[in-house]
Amino acid sequence: MKLLQNTRSSVVFLAVSCSLILLTGLGRADGQGEWEKFPDGSTGMVTEYKGVNDTPIAAYLRKPKGDGPFPVVVMIHGGGDSKQGTYALGRMQAAPTANFIAKGWAVYSIDFRPKAPFQSIEWEDARLAVEGLKKIPGLDGSRVAMIGGSHGGYNTARAASRADLRCAIACAAAAIDPIEVARAQQAGEAVNQRAMDAIRRQAAAYGVTLEELLRQTPPGYNTPLTEVDKVRCPILLVSGRNDPASPPSVMETYAARLRAAGKQVELYLPDNGPHGFYFGSPRIPETEEAARRAVAFIAKHFGVPVRNPSKPLETAPRAASAMGTTPQPAASAQTPATPRIPEMFGALTGLGPALLQFDSGAGNVEGALLNGPYEGDREYFKINDPFHLAEKNADSIRGRTVIRLLDNEQTNTFTYRRSQEFIALLKQLNIPCEYRRLAGSGHNPEKYYNEFPGSVAFYATAFKAVAASPAGKR
Repeated sequence: MKLLQNTRSSVVFLAVSCSLILLTGLGRADGQGEWEKFPDGSTGMVTEYKGVNDTPIAAYLRKPKGDGPFPVVVMIHGGGDSKQGTYALGRMQAAPTANFIAKGWAVYSIDFRPKAPFQSIEWEDARLAVEGLKKIPGLDGSRVAMIGGSHGGYNTARAASRADLRCAIACAAAAIDPIEVARAQQAGEAVNQRAMDAIRRQAAAYGVTLEELLRQTPPGYNTPLTEVDKVRCPILLVSGRNDPASPPSVMETYAARLRAAGKQVELYLPDNGPHGFYFGSPRIPETEEAARRAVAFIAKHFGVPVRNPSKPLETAPRAASAMGTTPQPAASAQTPATPRIPEMFGALTGLGPALLQFDSGAGNVEGALLNGPYEGDREYFKINDPFHLAEKNADSIRGRTVIRLLDNEQTNTFTYRRSQEFIALLKQLNIPCEYRRLAGSGHNPEKYYNEFPGSVAFYATAFKAVAASPAGKR
């Protein structure tokens, strides 16, 4: 993209960097190399990274309590270049920064270079920031995620095609595609003047007016929507439906193109989500929900949720994939009936699945499970709840994973009740599920394995169906 000649005063969407006013007044520690301590036990330091041509660009590194190595979440604020905005995002003691620290992940907040908004050099800077953090002691460079808001959301979408990331979260990605933003405005969606001015400047960078751009795409036209085939990691899109800087139809179009290109994408488009809410400006209930979803999304792609930073990450159990040739054994009676990593699953079976919830009427089983593998951590328990996973991963499961539940003949058990509730949820999500009951099996996995016919045929048919579906060809 040709260089845009706009000054910082004309940079789009300053809302996210306004989060400065929401932060507590810790010591500034603006001298590089000074560590400051936070009430949660984490420590932070003003630093910098080297962008294109070794240009020094501001950054802020914050590590959770412990020795590491820590997975890392790269954060990019909105507005124009701002050292103080960069430091503020890293120091934040509220959602979402505090949520990442609480999960045992380091935060690496990075700035933009001056006077180069929405230009390719920014995206390369972000890629170099990711490469550079891998050399920082105490960080796990193999597990890196990125989240950005507004201008930072746009750069995050670009970085997803360039940087070595496990996943990326683009929030209200400002001016993500001039053509789609203009179409949204023509269709009657609310689009504010700053957004319209920004996309007109982008059109001018190609030597055409916005009206001419809508009639014919100029040579070299390049936006996040035109490079979806190059995206290298799963993406979560977050934006409010009442945000005139980020029309919801544009986010939905971006998601549709990502899916059409075989990429993994999730959406969180709350009805109330003013520009900047995802970074706490304004801080509303949807801020906490966006942070919760961001944590769950990143945790899924880092491997599994981290319960205790001092303990090693576990890896999710593998299961047969749509492209596999040999199906794995069916899930055990207490294995979640919905995959934590849906892209790895082509078919699965839950045998008398313990679809537990608190106060489900199975107190002894529930307590043993909660206090066993979940070590009393209810939040970790909830994140792995199959009902939650089904809703979160619906787009990744639908058409890609064939689900079967097998149960015994009894109807007065919590497994029966919860299976019926789960099947109803899957139906609501338009996810097919085969449900069959086996007389005389009781809650005995061996009887399910030995006495229920057709498992090999089920998997063979399931793999064939998934592989043949548009969603399965990825």
